Amino acid sequence: MLNETEKQELKASLIEERDRLDKELDSFTREFASTPGGHEAFIETHQQESNSEDEAQTVEEYQKRKALETVLEKRLEELTRAIEVIDTDQFGICIKCGQKIAPERMKVNPAASSCFKCAS
Repeated sequence: MLNETEKQELKASLIEERDRLDKELDSFTREFASTPGGHEAFIETHQQESNSEDEAQTVEEYQKRKALETVLEKRLEELTRAIEVIDTDQFGICIKCGQKIAPERMKVNPAASSCFKCAS
């Protein structure tokens, strides 16, 4: 089991990663409360698309940003949940089987919500 000092170090790490992801999401998304995850990728267009190749590049860039948005929002949800429960007895407990998550796993991924067995 993790001691209090280790928990506080993990909490600081979680908060640091959450803040970094927030900044990264802000760099290519806008926040919308009505969208799942709260963000929506966007592409700045300063001129009318001149040909189908330009339009295709814009669509491709949007798709890349949308995929990254999805991954970052999922991780952000994991981090937020971990920060919310780190000071409770639920931190470090597998949400699937209810067993303790190995401290080694928690140190590598403090947002882990399942044990090695249930994660595989």
